[in-house]
Amino acid sequence: MGWVPSLTLRCSSFAHPAQRHHRDLSDFPLRCALELLLPLPAPAEPAAQAAVASLAAAVDRVTSAGYHIIRGPLGALLQPAFLDAHVRAGGVEFCLLSLGAAASALPHADSISITPSGQLRMAVSRDTFQRLGLPGKASVAAPGEQYFICVDLCAASFVPGKKLHDKVVERVGNLIPASLDYLCLFTRDGVPQSIEFPQPITACHVPFSAIHRALSPACLPNVLIMSEIAAPSSGLRGGERNEGPEEAKRRGGGAVGGGGEGEAMECSAATPISSDRTFSKKTGEGESGAGAGGVEQGVGEGRAGGGGIAAVALEMHEWIGAASCGITRHMNECARRMGSMLGHTACSLDLASHVTSATPPVTSAAAGSVHSLRVCGPINNSQVLVLINAVRSTLEQQSASSPSLPWAVVNCWSFSSAPAQKRDGRRQESSEAGESQAFVILPSDAYMLFSTR
Repeated sequence: MGWVPSLTLRCSSFAHPAQRHHRDLSDFPLRCALELLLPLPAPAEPAAQAAVASLAAAVDRVTSAGYHIIRGPLGALLQPAFLDAHVRAGGVEFCLLSLGAAASALPHADSISITPSGQLRMAVSRDTFQRLGLPGKASVAAPGEQYFICVDLCAASFVPGKKLHDKVVERVGNLIPASLDYLCLFTRDGVPQSIEFPQPITACHVPFSAIHRALSPACLPNVLIMSEIAAPSSGLRGGERNEGPEEAKRRGGGAVGGGGEGEAMECSAATPISSDRTFSKKTGEGESGAGAGGVEQGVGEGRAGGGGIAAVALEMHEWIGAASCGITRHMNECARRMGSMLGHTACSLDLASHVTSATPPVTSAAAGSVHSLRVCGPINNSQVLVLINAVRSTLEQQSASSPSLPWAVVNCWSFSSAPAQKRDGRRQESSEAGESQAFVILPSDAYMLFSTR
């Protein structure tokens, strides 16, 4: 059976020693858009408006210098002087991605990228792969049709005079069209920098496209209670059992505020799983099974009115999607359903003794507004991290007794056609946006991460 998309939720803390959020971000080195969703409870206080203005300024800082669209031979970017200054130097990130087939001389199946880690990655057709003659592997999703080539530009062996270097430069120079267009982004510590390209590269500077919207009136889900139920500190898994120390150690279980993290589990709205760490839902019709942790689907079935934490999380993901699209009515419906399910779930699943703090059931969503700050253009992980840290700082500095910004979402989308993704070959469609990640950031420095694969 072919691969189908899935939705995964992970609950953790930015203070976790494993720094899992760095690894999650590294799945997608380059993204096509970034968005902040900022919920403001009514009535909006001056402190809340100041928080929005501060985060809007942070977005401006990480997108200030824009990016480039360049044209020319790829071999010019593989010169030692250029690689040393822009790819191999510390504290910098250089990203490159070929534009779509409609605007290039490449076949539709071919795409080229340079990742911030200094890897030249190419996803190519069988014909291009054979003509290039470079080491690579067949795609798992399309064996015999698509191939992947990866060259480490930072390797000690990638220098003039070495076999691999000379072969790559020669084959790329002869077979990759010089008329190809690329998106190019160069940052230092998350801030875009100007760049001087070698001859005969031509470059066009492009500013990021920014949109600031306010959605009102809006229903705001009580995410704090959801996170407590989704990540009980006692090691509850599947809503039925507690793990011993050795089992928890093997699986990585623990508390949100610094404990371990578990593996993804599969579930659907019809057969929910309540998990201490993560769950995932395959979106393909009729799909079922177990996640990476080997937990079978169906634990917790029939409780909480057929909902459970899985159904609550799915509503939260729907809420984020509706807020991102500006569909206020659907967003409010999702928030109301979440409020009802959260109040019921807290009792019916008997999680009161397992959550990080006892919280009374919630039966309705809070009223307020949502500010959306979206930037379109190539975005790398250092820029995402700068904004995540800006949100964390804003949440930390506000009053704990009456927070003006209860939580926030950092939402980002990958390029669907980029060969730089971790799961090579699973996406080949021609649309721009691909998989997404949504960090729901909480005042306690904890977070929930929704990922679509």
